[in-house]
Amino acid sequence: MKGIVNMFIMLLCVMIGVSACNSQPKTQDKDPVGTFDIVDVDQFEKLVNDTQKVVVLDVRTLSEYEEGHISGAKQIDIKDNNFLDECRKQLPKSKFVAVYCRSGFRSATAAKILASDGYRTANLKEGIVGWTSAGKPVVNGHND
Repeated sequence: MKGIVNMFIMLLCVMIGVSACNSQPKTQDKDPVGTFDIVDVDQFEKLVNDTQKVVVLDVRTLSEYEEGHISGAKQIDIKDNNFLDECRKQLPKSKFVAVYCRSGFRSATAAKILASDGYRTANLKEGIVGWTSAGKPVVNGHND
């Protein structure tokens, strides 16, 4: 019986020690820096349609953009060394930024960069590939 009690006490001490090591201070009333929403096509379409509050950003290359983009989207290439500077020039922080690329990977990076700089952002899950697969419209060329 004494062995069982000792084993129980030892197990309890280990659990308390592990719990104490894993605890981290929690921040309250503050979103983590660099967070952004990941939205599906239907949610993204609702954002895109709210032109008073939302700016649509295509972060693909100019040639990709010209092949087909969401109407009204601004184009700033995430691969450009001046990406953030261009965003600061062209995108007001007062508006929500709906970001997309071809498949969602580059735009996730862009959304994180922008969110870290104080923008409120959302990334289109599956990018324009998902958008067109869902039958949503795109326009070609540079002007729309």
